[in-house]
Amino acid sequence: MSVISSTAHKHEPLHGRRPPADHRFLGFDTRVFPHALAILAVWMLWTVIVPAIDSAVSSEDPTGAGDRMAVTETVSFAVPAGWNVDSGFRTDQHGASDSLPRVTLTDGTVTVSVDADTFSGTADELLSQTDAVSLATNGSSVLAVSGARQPISTAGV
Repeated sequence: MSVISSTAHKHEPLHGRRPPADHRFLGFDTRVFPHALAILAVWMLWTVIVPAIDSAVSSEDPTGAGDRMAVTETVSFAVPAGWNVDSGFRTDQHGASDSLPRVTLTDGTVTVSVDADTFSGTADELLSQTDAVSLATNGSSVLAVSGARQPISTAGV
């Protein structure tokens, strides 16, 4: 029979020990104050400072009479006065990059978004494709066309 002798080691858990007296302030461990201040600063940034900046910056950018929005470098469209520009550029504005973002306009509860895409066919082929989508969706598509095709001319360029 073997007897294993060991001395009893009482290990107190870390959370059970009190910090030394020179590291205490009102019972708190002062060594964690820098970490707590950093957390408090981040919390203050996101709950006070960022919302204050957000409310100080106006997001209103109403369109005026004759404004044209750029869809691509060569395609633009006229917008009615009073709509708010959420994204996109007028034809006389440019961004930091060469690409143009989606044009998004709002007027109350109505939002209109315009994206550019490529199409290698003719205008007649594009209308035929739009008609095919309209027929495939039983006329419930956003691209639904009604009436016969007719040429139109406008006074604009």
